[in-house]
Amino acid sequence: GMDATGRLLVCPAGHLGEGLEIGGGACADRRAVAASEVAAYVAGGHPMPTSFEEMWEEGGGQYGQPGGYRCPDNGYSFYVISDSTVFCPFHQAGTPVLP
Repeated sequence: GMDATGRLLVCPAGHLGEGLEIGGGACADRRAVAASEVAAYVAGGHPMPTSFEEMWEEGGGQYGQPGGYRCPDNGYSFYVISDSTVFCPFHQAGTPVLP
């Protein structure tokens, strides 16, 4: 279950040590990196991409990563680009690409 702060996933039997941080801090940092990659792609003269795969392919491998970006708190959750926002489906949180 979650600790009292809502940031750590803990196991009463101690299997997770001090717990796993899933509060979103690392996710927010990685979303900011991904959003800056999308902003650089757009600043390079490309239209707003609909996916990280599109951005990688159309940018000739200069922008982003070929497989996109995953949430560091949940390796199964890949970020998506939606409405000029990098969105994490695990945390249900987004980071705007352009201020």
